[in-house]
Amino acid sequence: MHSKTFILYSILVCLSCNDNNIHSANVKIADKAGNETNPYPSINEIPLPPGGFERIKRDGGSFASFLLSIHLKKDKTVYTFDGRIKANQTVQFAVLDISVGNRDLQQCADAVMRIRAE
Repeated sequence: MHSKTFILYSILVCLSCNDNNIHSANVKIADKAGNETNPYPSINEIPLPPGGFERIKRDGGSFASFLLSIHLKKDKTVYTFDGRIKANQTVQFAVLDISVGNRDLQQCADAVMRIRAE
């Protein structure tokens, strides 16, 4: 069974980005099989949108600092709670590289609460 994943889009919304700016940084890179991959190793590596945007300096122990340090998976494929590939694969920008276990215990709101708790 495939590892279940979370959609980075939810985290980016928490960081106050809007949909138009998210897609302006989207670079399309594909692996040998033609699957779209993510070129950024962590959230902090995602380029800012054009227009003079800057990242705000955060304390090392802050939630914002923690979010920016989360690693991203190369594979942008998102799965449903039961291990099937989600039908629409065009809406996520990247996928967080975090363990979700092997059961369907974490879904959308659960993921955000778990990340905040960490």
